[in-house]
Amino acid sequence: MYNKANAAKEREENGLTSRIWITSTKGGVGKSTLCANLARAYAAMGVRTLAVDLDEQNRCLDMLFGVENAALYDAGDVLCGRVSIDRAAIALPQSSNLFLLAGGELRASASSMDALFAQAERELGVSVIIIDSHTPSPSLQAALIPSITDTIIVSDDTALSLRAAEACGWQLRKAGAPCPRLVLSRIDFKQEARPSFVEMIDLASLQLLGIIPYDKAVLRMQEKGVTAKEAAHPNTHAAFRNIALRLAGKHAPLFTAFKGIDRKRLLGV
Repeated sequence: MYNKANAAKEREENGLTSRIWITSTKGGVGKSTLCANLARAYAAMGVRTLAVDLDEQNRCLDMLFGVENAALYDAGDVLCGRVSIDRAAIALPQSSNLFLLAGGELRASASSMDALFAQAERELGVSVIIIDSHTPSPSLQAALIPSITDTIIVSDDTALSLRAAEACGWQLRKAGAPCPRLVLSRIDFKQEARPSFVEMIDLASLQLLGIIPYDKAVLRMQEKGVTAKEAAHPNTHAAFRNIALRLAGKHAPLFTAFKGIDRKRLLGV
C-alpha cells in the first residue's frame, strides 16, 4: 500500500525524481503519444508517475488516456492557486501508479512551475513527472527549464521534421535546457526509401534516445483511450520501456526486446 512519508523518504534517499519535458516544433510527429505511453511504461514498472499536459495548442492527453470527461480542474488552476494538485490530478484507470494533470490556460513563472512539480511529488508521491508541451516559446522555456531534469525532442523521419528538431535543439540548448535528446517516432522499419538512422541523427544534430516503430494499432486505439501497454505490437511496447530505462540511467541497447527485425540492416552495419 502506498505510504506518502515512506515514498518521499525513498525518493530523497535514492534520487529517483525525474521531470521530463517532451516537446517539438512540428505537429503530428507523435509527441503526445510518446508522453502518454512513456508515462504508462513507467507506471507498469512500479513507478508513480504524473503526466502533465501543458500543450495549449492541442491539449489531448485526457483523450489519449480515455478520461476526457473526468477533468474538473487543470494545470492552470493549480498554477494560480485555485485548487491543490491532489484535487486536480486524475487517477488514471490504466494503473494505480498513474496520474494526469489536464491542460488549461497557463500563466506560469519558474517559481510557480517548480512549486507545482514539488507539490505533485509531495502530495501524490510521484517520482516521475512527464510534461507534454507545444512549441517551446520563450515564456514556456523560462518557466520550465529551471525545474526539469531531461529534455526530449520528437521527430519523424522526414527531412522537414528533422530540420525542425535541429532548430528546436539549438534553441533549447541556448536557453539552458538539460541534455536535449532525440526520439524518432512512427518509424516504418520495412520502408526502404528513407534516411538511415545515422543520417537522421546527423540531420537533427541531437543524441538519439530512442526509436518508436510505426504502429497502426496505437494510432487507431489511442483515439479510444487505449495506450500501448494494452494495444500495441510488442516491439512498440518494448520501445517505450527502453526509453524509460535509459532515462533512469539503466543499460538498454536500442532494440532491446525487439523481435523479428534485422538490427544490422537498420543500423547500417
